[in-house]
Amino acid sequence: MVDNMPILVGDGVKQGKEGKRMPCVKRLHQESDTVSKATYIFGHMFGAIGILVGNTQKLFCVPLSMRIHDGDKQIKKWCGNDNSESHIVRTIREACTVVKILERKSILLLDRYYLSVPALATLLDEETQAGKVLLSIVMRAKRNPVAYLDPIKNQRGRPRKKGEKIKVRELFDKCLHEFKEATVTLYGKEETLKYYCCDLLW
Repeated sequence: MVDNMPILVGDGVKQGKEGKRMPCVKRLHQESDTVSKATYIFGHMFGAIGILVGNTQKLFCVPLSMRIHDGDKQIKKWCGNDNSESHIVRTIREACTVVKILERKSILLLDRYYLSVPALATLLDEETQAGKVLLSIVMRAKRNPVAYLDPIKNQRGRPRKKGEKIKVRELFDKCLHEFKEATVTLYGKEETLKYYCCDLLW
């Protein structure tokens, strides 16, 4: 728990299958940091949500939800549901479902693959329907993210929706003197790191 909030973890995994005519099996791109190793496989695309239990010395992830997130478009049509959502959107929706069951605002950890407009729009939609804040999403930013400051009010004309444009990578140079130090436990060892907090519009 962090500030009385459970920590959830979300991710996806592609599991290869031999049977090409098996339900929900489709051609999937298997990513790799090495370009030469990137390939295509036939298999299932699973999305999972788990909750962290334990302490700072040893953590375990208890699975709460694991579903096939791709290849089921035809099955959904048979059930009268023609709404085919992406793996990213489904992951956010399932995390929100878990939070509603827990009845407690939670922190969701995701990798940078999930940092997208559909993910943030889905979270906003779920929170609007619930009438309250459900999740704080923590994820690593991509290399080239662009965000905006809050717009300056009391200007003539139509109110602006966004303020000054900010390239996040530039903050490491411009605001270097404002970074604070903290000590954290990583892989059983105490490490010192620096961090900087600011509120931006994404």
